[in-house]
This record gives sequence, C-alpha cells and structure tokens, in this order.
Amino acid sequence: MSRLPVSNIAGESTGTDSAEILVVGAHYDTVSNCPGANDNGTGVAAVLELSRRFRGRPHARTIRFAAFVNEEPPFFQTAQMGSLVYAQAAKA
Repeated sequence: MSRLPVSNIAGESTGTDSAEILVVGAHYDTVSNCPGANDNGTGVAAVLELSRRFRGRPHARTIRFAAFVNEEPPFFQTAQMGSLVYAQAAKA
C-alpha cells in the first residue's frame, strides 16, 4: 500500500475573549470500499455549515473548525491519527 501525504484542514474565527478556544471537528477519511457519506460526509458538512454561520458574527470564544484525517484504520488510535496530531499541536 502506497502512502500519500495527508493533512488536517483547519480554520479559525477569532473571538473577543482569547482565554478559551472551542474546537468543532469531524473527520474526512474513510475505510476501503466505503464512501463514508453517512459518517464522515455529514460531520464535515456540519463543520462547514457552522463555520459559515459564525463568519462575521461576534462571539466571545475563538472557534476553530477542523477536518481531521487518519481517523480510520489502520491509523485509528495511533500517533498518526489526525485528531491526536491536532490536539498535541494545540497543547504545545
């Protein structure tokens, strides 16, 4: 199996109070022979719609909208899982 470079995709809407950050995320990968439309597609659609609705509106918390990669096997619960990579970077 060949490996391709992959990345999480993220955007941010800055809030008026930078003390707290809210992360809204979903994953955009799927397993072999499965389109992922019910699980992954709807989650990513929700993240995109929420980011659209919050655009240009004032809010206290900064909101990060993220689409994670590598959430399915063989990467699930490994160091390459996208949400774990994202969380570690956010913590740092």
